[in-house]
Amino acid sequence: MVDYDRDLQRFNQRVVRGTQGRRSSVAAFIGSSLALMVGILFTLSVAVGVYGAYDDWRHPERVAARRAEEDRTRKLADARRQKVEAAQAAAKTRKDEEQAKMGRLLENTAKARALVDSHLRDPSTAIYGPAFAVANGYGVCGVVNSHNGFGGYSGDTAFIVIGDTVRFAPTEAGLEADSFERLFNDVCRTRTDRVAVPF
Repeated sequence: MVDYDRDLQRFNQRVVRGTQGRRSSVAAFIGSSLALMVGILFTLSVAVGVYGAYDDWRHPERVAARRAEEDRTRKLADARRQKVEAAQAAAKTRKDEEQAKMGRLLENTAKARALVDSHLRDPSTAIYGPAFAVANGYGVCGVVNSHNGFGGYSGDTAFIVIGDTVRFAPTEAGLEADSFERLFNDVCRTRTDRVAVPF
């Protein structure tokens, strides 16, 4: 009597063994092909290196020219890097100088505010308009409005602080008024190095 189950089982086992064999053959073929390719590439690289060394030996002027070009390229790169570093250093120096100058201006402005307040009848009521400081620390100028002796605001009055001296705009026309106007124009209006400061 024919046992179909046993025959089918044997057939399946043969199919599985054949598939595994083919897989192992394909894997072996791929592995050997890769190894061959790596070997070929290695051989070619060695051959190129040997030929390059031989060519350099036969033509030393080419080697010298190539080295000179490499030196020139390296020097150009160094010069560019030094130029960039110098520009960065100069920019940092300018920034530090600007910050130091602004610090001095703010310090002078604070001193000028204290001096102006000390000459006002009621400093707590002072309302300051735009103020300017000269960049080299020459002076600070602006306008202020504060209470007078009657308790009302006296109106905007121009002032100039130079060093420890405060000058206010005269209330009447005359030589003193003309002198103040000239000084105010020189310090506060026509100078190009004046800077607006908080007051």
